[in-house]
Amino acid sequence: MPADPYASQGRETDPEWVRARTQAEIDSELAAWADAPMWTGAGAELDAPDIDAGPPTEPMPVASPAEADPPPIDYSWLYREPGSTRAPGMQTLEAPRDLEPVRIEPPAPAQSHRRRHAVLASVLGLALCLSLGGGAAMVAFGNLGAPHAAPSSPTEDVPARPVPGQVWEGNLTPIGPVTAEAECVAPTAKDAAGEPVAYDAANAVDGDPATAWRCDRSSDVAISFTVPEDQQIASVGLINGYAKVDQTDGSKRYGEYRRILRVTWTLPDGSTVDQDLVDGDQTMQDVRVPVSQGGRITLNISRVTNPGSASATRDAVVISDVAINGPQG
Repeated sequence: MPADPYASQGRETDPEWVRARTQAEIDSELAAWADAPMWTGAGAELDAPDIDAGPPTEPMPVASPAEADPPPIDYSWLYREPGSTRAPGMQTLEAPRDLEPVRIEPPAPAQSHRRRHAVLASVLGLALCLSLGGGAAMVAFGNLGAPHAAPSSPTEDVPARPVPGQVWEGNLTPIGPVTAEAECVAPTAKDAAGEPVAYDAANAVDGDPATAWRCDRSSDVAISFTVPEDQQIASVGLINGYAKVDQTDGSKRYGEYRRILRVTWTLPDGSTVDQDLVDGDQTMQDVRVPVSQGGRITLNISRVTNPGSASATRDAVVISDVAINGPQG
């Protein structure tokens, strides 16, 4: 009779005893117990089942190794010390060792109303910049981020206004109507085609350089202009000779007469401005003057060149055109 495998009953709860037993020892004891003969002594009939004898049964087929059941799973690792081995032919269920504890972060607290308002304000500000553009939209976007900031007042570019007595540096515009008068006026003459040519003072303000005011002397020469009093004067100028080309023979009259080199302008408020002019420049030569209200302007000629022609008819001072402008804006 093999040793009773339950002889150690009561010790299976002892971890030290369980770990000390190897799987081979356990398998050996179980096999010995299974091969032990049945008890036939007194009382055996009480345990034996009452089964009639029947025909002999066929032996159970033996499964091939491929069809055999897989070896049982070895759970003895639960009771063994580290480093112990398992019995041959037994599968060992290894304890998972690479699992890391998972930390579950608590949900972030909801944003405050102030934060949500700031984000909404930033989005609205960006949309305003894209739709409007310019510096004003960028200022508005910056102000949205500060709900307690006082709104800034828009600044407007106020155009500068002319100040009487000061030189105007802004744009100019013609003013008028301007009238002209002179004490010295040359008599009417004829051009190369024999057509009459007049030299009235009004020719100096008609805007046509081919017409001119002419005075047949070279000193003590003056001409006056009148500007409406409700207009302001900011600049004056003139063409300092006879800038005409005769259409018949192509004669250039500018070089035949005297040219003006220096003048003095007397403005309606009594102030005076000297102007030097360039000989040979047949364009309008102007000068800025202190701003004054309209009225009478006097132009005094103080220096001229010699005539370009020896003809006595060319010994004269001629002005093709005069320009009087006011401040624009």
